[in-house]
Amino acid sequence: MGDGLRAKGTIVSLSMLSVLRSFFTESTWHGFSFAEGLRIVEWTITIFAALSILSRKRDPVACLGWLLAVVAFPFVGSALYILGGVSPYEALARRRRVSSRLVRSEEPPEVRAFARAAALEELESSDCQGFENTTAWSGWAAGHGFFSKTGVDFLENSTSVYAAFESAIVNAERYILVQFYQIVPDAVGRHFYSLLAEKARQGVAVHVLFDAMGSYRISSKHLKMARAAGVHIHSFMGFHPLKRRLQINWRNHRKLLIADGKVAFVGGLNLGEMYLEGQDSDNPVWRDVHFKLQGDLATHLERVFREDWHFATGEALDLTRASATLLHELEHGGKKSAENPPSGSEFSALCLSVASGPADSRAAFHTSLLSVFYEAKRRIWLSTAYFVPDKTLLQAMRQAVARGVDVQLVIPRRSNHPMTDFCTTSYYQELLDIGLTIHHFNPGMLHAKLLIADDDLVLTGSSNQDYRSFFLNFELDLLMRDRALMGRIETYFNDLFEKSYVLTREKVDSDYRSLMLLRRISRLCSPLM
Repeated sequence: MGDGLRAKGTIVSLSMLSVLRSFFTESTWHGFSFAEGLRIVEWTITIFAALSILSRKRDPVACLGWLLAVVAFPFVGSALYILGGVSPYEALARRRRVSSRLVRSEEPPEVRAFARAAALEELESSDCQGFENTTAWSGWAAGHGFFSKTGVDFLENSTSVYAAFESAIVNAERYILVQFYQIVPDAVGRHFYSLLAEKARQGVAVHVLFDAMGSYRISSKHLKMARAAGVHIHSFMGFHPLKRRLQINWRNHRKLLIADGKVAFVGGLNLGEMYLEGQDSDNPVWRDVHFKLQGDLATHLERVFREDWHFATGEALDLTRASATLLHELEHGGKKSAENPPSGSEFSALCLSVASGPADSRAAFHTSLLSVFYEAKRRIWLSTAYFVPDKTLLQAMRQAVARGVDVQLVIPRRSNHPMTDFCTTSYYQELLDIGLTIHHFNPGMLHAKLLIADDDLVLTGSSNQDYRSFFLNFELDLLMRDRALMGRIETYFNDLFEKSYVLTREKVDSDYRSLMLLRRISRLCSPLM
């Protein structure tokens, strides 16, 4: 079937080339003005780009978005399509699956397997209520169950996050794994570089992975300095035209730091001065959160880093440390962390890591998010920096509100991505019709990605509520169950509500009615945002 389609595509391409060859002869061009010739080239590019889009894109939303771009702006749209739309997807996906199999093959079977019954039994033995289907679906999508009684600390601002990062780095004795979408070589970036370089000189193994697009300001000079100090540093999906790597998709949006397999940090904060509250003049208040984790989950998260490292570099890290630690725990009772939760943590929770990416057919984060909306009984409060929902999320929201669930959304009044904001405004009327309460965070930039549901469920991490996080980026999130932790984050949400204003129909009519057609057309470009 696939060979037949490829053969048909080849015949069509050859036919098109034959037509164009006869079209672009000297006699054909004789008497044409420069403008007319440019117009012919423009239409030729548009036709070829459109044929490529129709043959490659499976998602109708992505297909329509790219078609709109190349038809409306042939040269610019086609250039963007080459950068972001054309990808050797199957080859990349195969390479990614090889990395995953290599890393997971060295874990004990008990760690690799997801046992639905065991996960539900773990849930029943806790004081958490409901979300049985979410537990099953999320565990299936993630490929593992909950880790019992993980030590959790909620870090609600950049000052506390960076201080915790520094403490973990300074106290590391064996290895440090660092992975961020954006590392800015400014005062903050240089400070953490000096800490990591010092640990490398002390003999600690330091591995740093950064996204090539998000951390575009990291130069070859910075890399040479870091490597000279003994830091193993590499970019994720760098731009290599000869290797067909010209991707604005397949970005690694994860934010992860692990020290010695004992402590890990997951959340939404990158490394840079702009993320310090009050440092960015355009956004005087930058609100973001991170979570400090201790216990078996911290060790398990090394799997995520090692898969990404192998995919980016082709190198396999020493895969024995994490597996040996987990195997030791399993051989000595299996639930040691449940009986003796890590000391010094503010909370003790059931935790599930949700790592998702474009090579993941299960769409782990999207699956978990929808499941929460379909199963919640009382409330869902969520905050996100960028909100561009797909049809399935809107339907899940509609059904939740119809069941009487209190759904409240907090987003920044103005984010650092104006085009995304413009698209988001096209959903306001629909969201109000559904019955959502929308809060505009007014003081500055709200970058925290948080969701709480009913009395004890928390979903948080690097994912935004948009198409890119759902299907195009590599993301890392946490699904946590604990009443005390929920109460702490509920307080955080109440503080956000106090610093926000509720968006009313009158406000939408007065501020966002203009250019509504363009706002709705911008939805077609959601895969590009």
